[in-house]
Amino acid sequence: MRQEPSMTSFKLHPAWIPYRFGIATEEFVFVALIISFLFRRLSLPLFSWYGYTVLGSFILVHLIGLVLQWKHFNYQLKEQELLIEKGAFVTEKKQIPYERIQGITEYESLFHRVTGLTSLVIETGSTDSDADVRLEMLSKLEAAQIKEQIESIVTRKHDPEALPEVATTMLAPNQEQYAIQFKEIALASLTSLSPLFFFFLLYSVYRELSRFLELDDIINSIVRFSTQSNVMRVSMIGILIILALSYGVFRNYRLYSGFRIDADQRLIQIEKGWESVTRFSIQKDRIQAMTMRSRFIHQLLGINQVKMISSIDPEQQDKNTSAVLFPFIQRSKALDLIPKVLPDFQVAPRTLTIPQLAIVVKLCRTVLLWGIIPICIWFMFPSLRFLAVLICFAIITSQILSRRFSIYTMSPTLLHFHQGGLAPLTYWMRRDGIERLELSESYVQQRLGLATVTVTLHATPAKEVRITDVPIEWTKHCQRWYIE
Repeated sequence: MRQEPSMTSFKLHPAWIPYRFGIATEEFVFVALIISFLFRRLSLPLFSWYGYTVLGSFILVHLIGLVLQWKHFNYQLKEQELLIEKGAFVTEKKQIPYERIQGITEYESLFHRVTGLTSLVIETGSTDSDADVRLEMLSKLEAAQIKEQIESIVTRKHDPEALPEVATTMLAPNQEQYAIQFKEIALASLTSLSPLFFFFLLYSVYRELSRFLELDDIINSIVRFSTQSNVMRVSMIGILIILALSYGVFRNYRLYSGFRIDADQRLIQIEKGWESVTRFSIQKDRIQAMTMRSRFIHQLLGINQVKMISSIDPEQQDKNTSAVLFPFIQRSKALDLIPKVLPDFQVAPRTLTIPQLAIVVKLCRTVLLWGIIPICIWFMFPSLRFLAVLICFAIITSQILSRRFSIYTMSPTLLHFHQGGLAPLTYWMRRDGIERLELSESYVQQRLGLATVTVTLHATPAKEVRITDVPIEWTKHCQRWYIE
């Protein structure tokens, strides 16, 4: 049996200890509150020899645990897998095959930037809390070498004849495909609900401070001063509106400042961040589907948000991955850039519209909203009859618009569905990214020759897409397309 050659073990930078110690500050505060409560029950002062001893012992034990974790932690990049050894008092070994790696995220907080270090999160696509590998406090040279070596190995698995030096060159994404502009952030922020969060923030600050300070007199004085004249009222309202809009712009600027996309033949890298910089890289063939969504106000301006669907869960806590491909972008520009960044997602030029008979199914499906509820309001609340008519009209109109602007099509490798209406949503789904495809018919659909296609994607978490009220012949053709 061929023995695997010995590999060098690598350790993290010693700055990992103060970094993790700083992260544990919240834990120290929580423990201090518990100890304070216990001491109060025992009629003992917290700031005494007993209190200092208990708190100091807890901090010392935690610090010793961090030192032991750093001492025992090491990693090896083997030929077939990544080997991790970790633990404080009990060590464990973890083996991660390279084919399980879905993406790599590079993260730099303010502490990283001060120390000149960086962190890597190697994503495996599993929902297990301990499935991903965190290599924190690495030098930038080490991080670049790890990313290069892992991606080079994965590339050779996809193309065994690829030369290592060619794969290495391909895996350095240096061709910028898109960079967000400030005017895009500002326009999207001013037309979103972000400014409303400013007033919730003011109320939260007032509620917290009122526990410790007497603010009623101060608030009353400000209100009296602001309502002395119409000019003062208008000025105060204008100041509040400007502050709210500025907060909305700042909030989105903080999230998406420096957002850019770099791509090469196999890899796509998304960089974003202001005080903390995140670089998330993922192989293009790991992206199973994409969505493009627009809210009602943004739809009037043609602004859309494009997201990727993959086996990496970007919503899981303590992850810095990014599912957003284009945060705020014009629809025409997005349709032009998507095939350039991801050639597998070529949009078919010919699309099909949902049949007119589908409006009957949609109205039957929503009869509770446009029929029963308005009738109940009409007879039970005569003073609200106008509201009943408005609800009925709005629901029927939305269903008509949904039918009118919904389209579907498929190419040899792609399934495309656009759901029209007040908040349109577009899906592009790769055939090899579909886990399951099911057909279903309701009684009304069966009578009208229509059906529903339910697509389950290889994603984390599981993602289902329903293409409703399409011709039964097309659904059968879609099923044959998936099987082949």
